[in-house]
Amino acid sequence: MADALTSLGKAMFDDVMMAEKLPSAVVQRFNECLITGAPTPEDDQKVIADTMFAWARELGAIDFAHWFFPMRGGGGAVGGMLGAFKKDTLIDLEFGSKFVTKPMKACLPHERLFQGETDGSSFPNGGLRVTHSAAAFTTWDRASPPFVLDQCLYIPCAFVTHFGKCIDEKTPLLRSMDAVKLSGLRLLKAIGIGTDAKTMFSYLGWEQEFFVLSAESYKARPDLVNTGRTLFGKLPTRHQQGDLNYFQPVPGKVAELLDLVAAEMLKVGCPMAVKHNEVAPGQHEMSPVFRAANVSCDSNVLFMEVMNREAAKLGLQVLFHEKPFAGINGSGKHANWSIGTDTGLNFFYPGKTEAGAKLYVTAIACLAYGLAQYNEMVRCTVAHSGNDHRLGAQEAPPAIISLYPGQGFEQHVESIVAGGELLGYKAEKKKQETGCSAAMHIEANVEDRNRTAPFPFCGNRFEFRAVGSSQNCCLPVMVCNAVMSAGMAELASKIEGGKSHRDAVAEMYKENKHVIFTGNGYSAEWPIEASKRGLPNLNTTPKAVATWNSDKNKKLFETLKIYSAEETDARQEVMYENYISSLCCEVETMIQMVETGFLPACAKDLEKYKGFEKLGGKRKETYEAIVEQLEKLKAAYEKRPHSGLPAEAGYLCDTMKPLMVALRAAVDKAEGVMEAGLYPYPTYENMIYGRSMAEKGKLTVVSIESGPRLSQSEPEVADALRNQQAQLEIWLEDQEKRWQEQLAEVERLFRETLDISPPRREEPEEPKASPRDERPAQGHATPMAILPGIPDEAARCDGNVGEASRKTAISPDEVPSQPGPETPSKEAPICCPPGALDGHFQWLAHSLDEWSFQQDIHWEQAYSRLKRLKRAYEAKQKVDEVALELERPQMVHCIPPKEEGSVPRRIFKLFEKSESYVLGTIISAVMVTTIIVSTVTFVLESMPEFQQRPARCQELFEQQLPLTVEACEPVPLNIFSYVEAVCIVIFTIEYLARLCTSYTEPKYGDTGCTRVCRYARTVLNLIDLAAILPFYMNLILGDAVVAFRMLRLMRVLRLLKLAKHHPGIQLCVEATLASGLPLAILMFFNIIFGVIFASVIFYFEGSDYSVAPEFTNGTFPTGAFVRKDPEGVDILTPFRSIPVALWWVFTTTTTVGYGDMAPTSHIGRAVGVLCFYTGIIFLALPIGVLSSNFEAAYARHLDRRRKNAPKLLEVAEHLMPQNSKRVSMFYQLSRSDTQSTMRSTTRTIFKILNDPSSGLMAKLSSYLLTVVIMLTTVTMCLESMPEFSHTPPACASELTVENCRPKPDRVFYNIEFVCLLIFTIDYVLRIATAHAMSARELGVQYVGERSVPAWKATWRYTVQWLNLVDLFAIVPFYLELAGLKLGSSAVIRVLRLIRIFRLLKSPKMRNCVDMIVDIVKDALPGIISVFSLTVLMCVLLASCIWFAEGTHYSVDHFQEAHPLGVYIRPTMMGYDVEISPFRSILHSFWWFFTTATTVGYGDDFPTTTLGRMVAVCTFYTGVVLMAIMLTIVGGAFQNHYPEWTRHNRRESQMGLD
Repeated sequence: MADALTSLGKAMFDDVMMAEKLPSAVVQRFNECLITGAPTPEDDQKVIADTMFAWARELGAIDFAHWFFPMRGGGGAVGGMLGAFKKDTLIDLEFGSKFVTKPMKACLPHERLFQGETDGSSFPNGGLRVTHSAAAFTTWDRASPPFVLDQCLYIPCAFVTHFGKCIDEKTPLLRSMDAVKLSGLRLLKAIGIGTDAKTMFSYLGWEQEFFVLSAESYKARPDLVNTGRTLFGKLPTRHQQGDLNYFQPVPGKVAELLDLVAAEMLKVGCPMAVKHNEVAPGQHEMSPVFRAANVSCDSNVLFMEVMNREAAKLGLQVLFHEKPFAGINGSGKHANWSIGTDTGLNFFYPGKTEAGAKLYVTAIACLAYGLAQYNEMVRCTVAHSGNDHRLGAQEAPPAIISLYPGQGFEQHVESIVAGGELLGYKAEKKKQETGCSAAMHIEANVEDRNRTAPFPFCGNRFEFRAVGSSQNCCLPVMVCNAVMSAGMAELASKIEGGKSHRDAVAEMYKENKHVIFTGNGYSAEWPIEASKRGLPNLNTTPKAVATWNSDKNKKLFETLKIYSAEETDARQEVMYENYISSLCCEVETMIQMVETGFLPACAKDLEKYKGFEKLGGKRKETYEAIVEQLEKLKAAYEKRPHSGLPAEAGYLCDTMKPLMVALRAAVDKAEGVMEAGLYPYPTYENMIYGRSMAEKGKLTVVSIESGPRLSQSEPEVADALRNQQAQLEIWLEDQEKRWQEQLAEVERLFRETLDISPPRREEPEEPKASPRDERPAQGHATPMAILPGIPDEAARCDGNVGEASRKTAISPDEVPSQPGPETPSKEAPICCPPGALDGHFQWLAHSLDEWSFQQDIHWEQAYSRLKRLKRAYEAKQKVDEVALELERPQMVHCIPPKEEGSVPRRIFKLFEKSESYVLGTIISAVMVTTIIVSTVTFVLESMPEFQQRPARCQELFEQQLPLTVEACEPVPLNIFSYVEAVCIVIFTIEYLARLCTSYTEPKYGDTGCTRVCRYARTVLNLIDLAAILPFYMNLILGDAVVAFRMLRLMRVLRLLKLAKHHPGIQLCVEATLASGLPLAILMFFNIIFGVIFASVIFYFEGSDYSVAPEFTNGTFPTGAFVRKDPEGVDILTPFRSIPVALWWVFTTTTTVGYGDMAPTSHIGRAVGVLCFYTGIIFLALPIGVLSSNFEAAYARHLDRRRKNAPKLLEVAEHLMPQNSKRVSMFYQLSRSDTQSTMRSTTRTIFKILNDPSSGLMAKLSSYLLTVVIMLTTVTMCLESMPEFSHTPPACASELTVENCRPKPDRVFYNIEFVCLLIFTIDYVLRIATAHAMSARELGVQYVGERSVPAWKATWRYTVQWLNLVDLFAIVPFYLELAGLKLGSSAVIRVLRLIRIFRLLKSPKMRNCVDMIVDIVKDALPGIISVFSLTVLMCVLLASCIWFAEGTHYSVDHFQEAHPLGVYIRPTMMGYDVEISPFRSILHSFWWFFTTATTVGYGDDFPTTTLGRMVAVCTFYTGVVLMAIMLTIVGGAFQNHYPEWTRHNRRESQMGLD
């Protein structure tokens, strides 16, 4: 076991492993996401996936699997509640390859780590999905660490449908843990205890009971195989009467099983704290150390899986059924549950402080509330067919759920209810004397144990004892979390409502103390007493399950966001199905066993007593009773109802189970008189005491002694070791040769492709690899020169082992059967004495180490060459760029020259081709500025803050005359009219100048009139006309209010003029137009199916008319259209017509779902489901085409900017060995100076401080600085917290900001001073010693420079990015010491944050930032273009929705709140009006972005027909914009991610971090 302990957690990727393997920043962000619930950033996902892949491969993993828990319920027939998974290989295609047939690579893509998709059609789902919509998704439970088992990386996951509905056990548990966090932190804040907590957890420690018997016996019992329990069987004479089995030594073979399982669980971080025999013979228990609830539930399922697997290897079988054997104790799974904070505060620990004691009393009140108000829900979690045999059977808690906090605490509760204080409960442990001098006194727990209670207190937790052995713990723990959250939320509400802490707790206890019971739960009086208290006694599964989806349960689940109403109903259906399938399987198995086994055995037994009836006794009557009971069972089973799940489950429970008991009694009675050899199945005695195991279950015990002793096959071992040694030598030499070939290929590739002459080498050319039988030239290190030789003992036995082995090159698997002249003989005496084995393996390790060291030296040389080649390429690239710049057309003229035609022609070209002339560029800039100013003016003038009400309105109001819309509707400030007039004049001049000179453009026709007409009809000119037309029409129409509103809206069209001046917008428009046909198909089919769905939903939800009094007495005197609500009551329907229903169709198909309209009937909801999927299909149709078209357009746009270099570097680095490196933008110091002859003290100091890879001292220095950085960062965070600040004494005398601003404790200043001193010393020493290094070594020598003076190299080094970061990290402190005031303190504190960037010296962080910068650089032009188009569409569509929803002014409504009038719109139902939320165009921006991104919060949504039409356009506009944006970023990511992954993996292998 000592060896097993050393493997603790080695196969689990937990927090410790993540901190060891991953960059600290990634770990920090990952943990922050766990607390906030935010998605892990995609870049971090990639880092985690690559690191986890490398880690798993080190452990031998070749597959990975998403591991999840479907809603299968319990069932010992399958060996417990097991998980589900499918194995995927850790191999994928190299999608970045240019080859048509993509090569394979070993990897773990981050997308497949964090999410998976599978066919969910055959998992229990309760109607949440149908067979023809079978998609289901797995997503990594990030709080549960993956682990490696049996060469497979297991990833614990949640499992949901296509629409996010949970169809597993894990997802509700995770949701309940979130509920505990929210409710718990709210309660702590309300009572003022533990307010520093950031999050909360629920914890679980399970105690798993099980039976073990031989696999031979198990397979011979059809009932065990099919149902997990014995349906027949008579107890042996001795079973558990004397409690002889409890804590007895575990039988040898079972002990081996438990040890194997414990060792396996230890590897995955789940140490089994306890293992022992249980009360029943053949029964055992194991339990681990408690952990977070979700992780503990995972480990429990894994435990059952490992137990089954290891038992099979030993010829054993494990039974997890709750009652596998009648008449003796069954198996449970005690769930030790608690909740606590991240600061270590346990809600269920009485505590030794006043705050802890108050919290404990408060927490018990919350738990009592939850168990009292949701008693039936808690009972449902342990309701299934197996547990019905166990609960209330004097071996497990009764089916009545009660709380046992202890007898002493019950008295304290009565005191609180009577008006006493919360404090007063003494939680000290009690000393009890043993009465003997040899044994010390004991410290008894605060309260005694009560094993008869379902929920007893156990010192620092509550033990839910009713959980079944075969169950998954997720559901019981989920409900414990839920009811506790409900209690905490209720108590917090009372306190927040004004009650004191004490009074609120007392009220909770008074209302719910009836659930507290400290007596004997096994007594016959308890059910009677429970009934008087109002506690339900749901003693069967059907009774319990019927209460699961009650209204109060649904409301709680929905409030806590654990289950939706639909998911709650589905869970009930799964419970019923599991129960029915279990009972039906048991009935059918009973019938089969009796007819094929027991009845033939009875007949044989009776045959032996023919003529000796008196000897046979009552055998005949006993056996005939079996037939009688069998016929009753079969007849009743055929009559079982199929009218519904509740009816069928109730029938099986109330009718079939008594008949099954009667048939079993008859068969068991027959077993007592039947000849032993005729009984057709293994008996209880054989199974429990393992008599059959004595003959067929023997173990082969292998004794392994310590030391390198060899057995009889020592000659074979010696030969194999010699052969292995020879192969190592050959492999090392092959590696050397391959290295040289690859290096030559890299240099050839660069020279040929880039047309670069071979650079002058600073070191001599290495000779080519020598043949294996020749010694290489002097100076070239080969493996044979490196190898230290074989151990002396082996050398004396066979001095030519290396030469002979190299000639033969024998594989260990192919040792010749006959000895030869060059092959060691099998029959030869032992050539390698036992002591030489240790030396042999030391020799292997030393050889590989030496080879690795020499390869490192070779790499330094090759890397230096590759770097010089890259610099040469960069110099050539700059020359090419200058040449391209010279070839580009230049703007040499301010205006078009006379040679280009007449004056009108030149004016036209000046405006139409403005980019070719200086004045044209200026005009274009002026036009863009004017468009922006005009648009901003248009937006601002719609805001109430920039509007004024006419004076006439106030006069009418004061004179109490009727108000009118014309008199009271607010109008914009006058300044906007002036700005608008100036903009219109500029637009008009520009438009007329182009239009009047367009007759000179020949491409528009032959005659001048034709040219002008055709030019005027172009899209951009029509937009220009629409941009200026509203202004002049307003001048003409005057006070025509409606027309003026229309013209105001048309002004927004001038935004489209930007397309003429913005190439990015033109690019997006080009891609959209190229996708016109798919988009048209989308709209065509959407309209067709929209009308169909709208008609159907209108028929089922809106076509019923009612003249009932509740409708005709009020707003609708002639009746109204109605529909049924979920309770069957008539209500007004929002589906008033098919056009109105179209709005619902479009919000559904585009997945926006504002929530303003939803069907309530079953058929209507079915139509809704069809509408969901139809919309998804239609949305998916054009996106692929749109992405392809945009990629093509974008590629054409960037084609001139694309170069060969990234491709070349990628190929070159692929040819290099796996320990290649990357030149980073942050860290350019070369490592090739390891062979430098200069060893001055100055250089040594600089290298220690600047290059962590230069030696041990440098690494230690780097670690020290990293620790100091983290320390000062933590200090800066802590000193900002109120808990670590104090108010200056001067505040008591005078209340001023200077006197009363809280100041951090003095210790923070001292820590900061020490850290800044270390930073200063580091910075000054590096700058002061930089002159001793060459410019190339500092990474500051530019291309083409032969030498750089030391002062210039030092200056360039000083202004490098990280050194400036170092400077800004220390300067603020000294500025504060200098007394810098005048509001600069906040700025200085912010500047301190810059010191965090020092962590970018980490190679992995450096590479990650490099990749991000590269991606942003590539994608930025496209992102800016799409964002520009998004802003344009935002203003356009926000203006439209404002016009449709927010411009109808009324002085007749809402007169009390708005006496001078207000903007209104129709209500959602259309029967009334409401104040419009679309108060201005700027306010409408929020609606645009929530709609275009399909978020659809539901706070703002249109209600008018025109507004809904605008919204539909917004839906599809958003889809197109998002598709384009994803295409841009995804393309840039695909270009850079493979290269970054390769570099990161290689640097990790080198151990640079």
